[in-house]
Amino acid sequence: MIRKMGTFKVTQRTKDSYFNATLLAKQWRESTGQRKDVSDFLRLDSTKEYASAIQNDTETREIPYLKKRGKYGGTWMHPYLFIDFANQHKNIIFAI
Repeated sequence: MIRKMGTFKVTQRTKDSYFNATLLAKQWRESTGQRKDVSDFLRLDSTKEYASAIQNDTETREIPYLKKRGKYGGTWMHPYLFIDFANQHKNIIFAI
């Protein structure tokens, strides 16, 4: 499913609510000219800590993010982690 958030179109999977962070980063670059890299975000200590908390503290032991190739490829993030990623550059649209 596609969710409109401000000027961005955010792709979300219906089966588990994971979001495509790769597509959001691409749209961010195209609209602002600023680089927003998913890999850089995943390397942050704060992201690793948050991802670990998601995996260990949820009842379903969900994987915080998945990397896929192909037609529906990219990095897909758990909704909690995705919110942190989207707010990385303090875009108020994603804080609401």
